[in-house]
Amino acid sequence: MCCIFYEYPITMETKEIEMRLNNLEQKMEEVHKLTQILPRLEERIINQKDDVSDHERRLRRLEEQQQKNTVYVGWVERVAWAVIAAGVATLALLFPS
Repeated sequence: MCCIFYEYPITMETKEIEMRLNNLEQKMEEVHKLTQILPRLEERIINQKDDVSDHERRLRRLEEQQQKNTVYVGWVERVAWAVIAAGVATLALLFPS
């Protein structure tokens, strides 16, 4: 009876520990997958920021052109009304009732 080795029975505690370790391994795999995705997401975000900046510049240019066109249209409209008024006045003078 000098050297007797006892085999420890698998208890509930060791099963729980194994389950927890398995769960931890699964979570670590998920984290690893997500960390591989992060650089691609960062690149997409940077590209979207560049696209948005480009659209903002284009919109500003369009707004500036719109403002210039509004001024030109205003003057053309005034001249057109002046020509119409002069035409009506000329007709009134040429054909008095």
